[in-house]
Order: sequence, then C-alpha cells, then structure tokens
Amino acid sequence: MYKNLILNTQVLVASSTKTSPSSSSSKSTPHKRNNYKMVKCKTGLWIFIMLLFSIGYCSGNVRVELKMPRYVEKGQSATLHCVHSADPQMVYKVEWRKNGNKIFQYIKERNPPYVNYTITGAKLDWENSNDKQIKLTGLDFTASGPYTCIVSLETPLIFTKESQHQELEVILPQTSDPKITFEKEVYNVGETLVANCTTSVARPPPHITWLINDQKVNEALVKSFTNVHRNGVRNGLRVVTATNEHIRGGHSHHHHIDASVSQLSVEVSELHAGDSGKLELTCVATIPGYLGHGEKYADIRTHTVTIDVAMIDVISSSEMSNTASNSTGSMIKSSTVLTTSMVLMLKIYLGFKIK
Repeated sequence: MYKNLILNTQVLVASSTKTSPSSSSSKSTPHKRNNYKMVKCKTGLWIFIMLLFSIGYCSGNVRVELKMPRYVEKGQSATLHCVHSADPQMVYKVEWRKNGNKIFQYIKERNPPYVNYTITGAKLDWENSNDKQIKLTGLDFTASGPYTCIVSLETPLIFTKESQHQELEVILPQTSDPKITFEKEVYNVGETLVANCTTSVARPPPHITWLINDQKVNEALVKSFTNVHRNGVRNGLRVVTATNEHIRGGHSHHHHIDASVSQLSVEVSELHAGDSGKLELTCVATIPGYLGHGEKYADIRTHTVTIDVAMIDVISSSEMSNTASNSTGSMIKSSTVLTTSMVLMLKIYLGFKIK
C-alpha cells in the first residue's frame, strides 16, 4: 500500500513537470502559465493528502507493544520482545530505550545493522538479540527502571511509534520463611496478644500481611517497620539489615537489603478460639506488597503458629445476685437452727438444776 502511494506521487510529479512552461515554447501565454500553476497546486495538494493519509493510517493501524517480565531475580536474565503489527518490509528502524536513553538499535540495510549502547546494570546477549527482541543478562539492581521499544516505518515520511513503557524491577528474594514470636503459648479470652513477624533480608523489603484463622487482620492493629539501615532495636523489635556487599561478598556498589518487621496487637476473643479453642496466626511476606491487574507475586513466604485460648466462664450479675441470696438464706436457716438447739439445751440443763 505504501509503495503504491509513493508510486502515485512520483507519477504526479512527473506529469506536472511535463506541463512546465520552461519545457515548451518560449512564447508561453498567460493562459498556459496559469494552467501550469493550477496543475502544480493540485499536485502539491494531492501529495499532502496522501502524506496525511499514510500517517493517519499508520497511527491508527500499527500497534507496538513491549513484552517483558516485571520482576527478575538479581543475576538472572530478561528478554524484551518488541511486538508490532507493521509490514516487516516497511520497517526501517527498531530501538529499545531505558529511561528514554537508547540501549539497542536495529537499522535496515546498515552493515552491521545493530548498534549497541551502554546498558547500566546488565550485559547484552548478542546471539539472542535482533530486530524483534533483546536479551539482557547478569542483571543488577541498577538495571531496574522503565523500558520502551520504538518502531520506525518507511512511508512517504518516516513514521515512528513508541510502545507504552514497562517497568523492570530486579529483586533479591527472601532466603527463608518469616518468623513469628509471641510471649506465651496460652492466652485467656480478653487478654491482648502481641506478636512480632520478622522476615529474612531481601530487596525490596518484603511486605507483611497478618491472618487470623485465614482471615486478613485489620491494618489498624498492625505496626510495620522497614528500610532500617542499621542493626538495632525499635519499639522492642530487633531489626537486622545487611548490604549487597555483605551478602554477595564484595561488590563495589552498596545496596541496602533489608528485613521487614511487623507487630500485631489484638484482644483475644471467643470468636478467635472457635470450637477448637485454638487460634491460628499466619504471617505472609511478599514481594511486591500489592498486585496489579494480572500480576503474580515474585516472592512469597509464610509462617503459621497455633495458640491455645483458655475459655473463662463468666457469671452474669443476676446469677451472682441469686447465688448471694441463696447463700444468705442458707446462713439464716443455719443460724435459726443453731439458736433453737441452744435454747433447748439450756432448758434441759436448768431442769436438771432445779431437781
């Protein structure tokens, strides 16, 4: 289609040249000159319309999408696919960018057709990079950021379309399950349960979610602590952090790799105990903390503990009043019997005395 537009434009330009007054007799009349100007004007208008049509056609029909992973573990690789609907014969250039800066470029009919730019925090796998995809290996944290791909087409004018940016985040997953600690193994109904959950170090710091009997706990009952860049104690919680150098053994760049700590404070109720008299407490540590549409957790760890709940019988005020009344009545009856017995014994004693 684009070739036909170009061909039509060339034909129009050629036909307008044939009608030029310069190619005819020097004795050109004003009428001929006016006809030439009209043909030239129509030709220019037609070329302009075709250009607008081709650009509009491209912008409305060419789709460009960058497909790539959202999360990648440090040291691993990622392949960035530039998917488009353009005619391959019309593709003039394809390039990939990070933060708006070129990292790889393909240009048709150039020898060699590929141009490699500096990629911070990654290396380019040449054997698996072409005009459709690039592969980045040995990813470091600095490779994180927004990426796009741009496709340029050969039309009467070069047309360029860019994909939406896609975020890449290089992570260091947790090395172990989180740990739950609490004061005692048995809690009475009405007592306050204070529990701490501490994750292993990771980047980014894991997000902690509490569950009681598989039900999410209200966030108002939770205090969270993350991104603490030193060892120490905060609000009674020991926080241990590390750096990339500590874990990987001597990198030149220091990237804080932190543990997350969360404290739950909740009053134990009969509903928590249920029929079994036990409370199940679960700590879920995830990267990322929240999921977007269609996303999956890049890293998830859990720890569950069981806590016994002691049920205390609670006596109502009316029951207490009835019990007190019954006790008082019994005491009065006992006192009356005792008095009667004492009087009888006194009479018997006095009767013996008179005789």
